Amino acid sequence: MAVSELRRALEELIDALDRRLPRADRPGESSIARDAGALRAKAVVRLAQLADDPFVESAASTGIVGTSALQVSMGSTPFPARPSDVATLTASEFACGLHLQASVSIDDVCRRFLDDANRALVWLIRFRALSAWCERTDTVPWLRAEPLRAQRACTLAASFALNEHWEFDAGEFRSAVHSVAR
Repeated sequence: MAVSELRRALEELIDALDRRLPRADRPGESSIARDAGALRAKAVVRLAQLADDPFVESAASTGIVGTSALQVSMGSTPFPARPSDVATLTASEFACGLHLQASVSIDDVCRRFLDDANRALVWLIRFRALSAWCERTDTVPWLRAEPLRAQRACTLAASFALNEHWEFDAGEFRSAVHSVAR
């Protein structure tokens, strides 16, 4: 990826995160806002590093690309600017063998998708949507009644469509989890 493309991608990420409006009434919003802030901070730092590095500046001005110092692959996953843009993951990529109540580190997610930062963002969006659904007061007892439901929910969360609030529609998602059991 050329330095100019990387800068543009980082600037787009920062702009998208700045446009995001937190909604305090949504479950899990505080952790989503915290993670978005941490991701924005990392993007700002990386953008500053690119601007301050004389090697990067001189390589960019001469058009040199492809050196390991300049290579930061964003992979092939498109940046999700809208909920409908959130890519699907495979069940193994999403792999919910993790605890939904646990805090997830952006660093850990980015290490998991080292070659595709946008895919890491997709994973985080889907994880937060699943966590919010699992935290609902009507969902908690329903999940406890049949322990395999949580595993099925994790599998479905990898590819289930998000609503306009970047979440899974509670009723539709629950119906899908229930239908997988049949």
